[in-house]
Amino acid sequence: HFKIDSGMRIVNNAKLTLVNSILEFSDHGIAAWGQEQGIFIQKGSELFAIHDTLSNIRGCPQMWDGIGVEGGKLLQSPKGLVQLLAGTLLENAHTGAKNLDIKARAPGIIRVSNSMMLNNHRHIVISAPYASLQQTLWYSFNNVEFLCTKSLVDVNTYQGAGTLYFMQMNQVPIIVPIKGCTIKNGPFAPFFYNVGIWANNASYTVEPQGTDSSRFQRLHRDVIDKGTNPFRSVTIRNSVFIQTFQTILPRNASNATVTGNRFDLFSTAPDYGLYLDGCTGYQVEENHFTRKTHLPYGIISNNSGAGGDQIYRNRFTDMNVGIQAQGLASLNSNKGLEIKCN
Repeated sequence: HFKIDSGMRIVNNAKLTLVNSILEFSDHGIAAWGQEQGIFIQKGSELFAIHDTLSNIRGCPQMWDGIGVEGGKLLQSPKGLVQLLAGTLLENAHTGAKNLDIKARAPGIIRVSNSMMLNNHRHIVISAPYASLQQTLWYSFNNVEFLCTKSLVDVNTYQGAGTLYFMQMNQVPIIVPIKGCTIKNGPFAPFFYNVGIWANNASYTVEPQGTDSSRFQRLHRDVIDKGTNPFRSVTIRNSVFIQTFQTILPRNASNATVTGNRFDLFSTAPDYGLYLDGCTGYQVEENHFTRKTHLPYGIISNNSGAGGDQIYRNRFTDMNVGIQAQGLASLNSNKGLEIKCN
């Protein structure tokens, strides 16, 4: 059990493995080496946390700065790596884990498996606009619980807010696998203005890990996807959305796949399960939309493109509107939106 007042640096190609440890970090501003307080992993160095607890100082109102992972300038450059494994808990941080140096061709690597991210303002932040598409499994999240259970109070910032972004991805061309994860707001956490996955020009897959579905619960917005890159990949399949307000909002996405999901819509206004805004070439199949309160929309397609869009064999129960197609783009081609067998 360690209490750390000046942050931790893992440098010079070191490889550190923590097992069954408790590390508590203070937050007293900027550390001597110019990095935020927390854990700094220099390029070429690695951290493996196995069944550990990484937290702020117990009883202290300040949150700590989490883990920062440095990348390399060139594709073959050394890069930092963090893996949180086997029941590790990372809690009460401004940002749980993030990659540093967003201009890196080989960004810092973040992998989390069978662990929990609890009551962080941002659990995961990834920015990798210069990353090479040759890289695979740079990031992976398997059977992770991303939770917020309370209002997060810090004497310095973010007074009384909850988790703002559970996962935030900005310009990530590498496909990020999110498998069997739970992204959830607890009953005493702020409900509004939080987002499960916020993605800008990012590629990712949300799907089960074995028999464990990915689950989103009690969020203001589950997935916001936007961007102008037509080559980004968006797949959400066989996942569950419970007590949702506005579930999935892809903007300007090409060839998005949303299949086999369950939407239990729970809102105080006529909101939606899936809103396709300016998308083309999408596949929306075998989803089931039900309502718990009010009268929401199941699927809204706005300005659908001419790329062979298909809404097929979805089920709707107690909706205000099952499917609403609006905008004229889909009328400009024989290959526009096709709605059948719903």
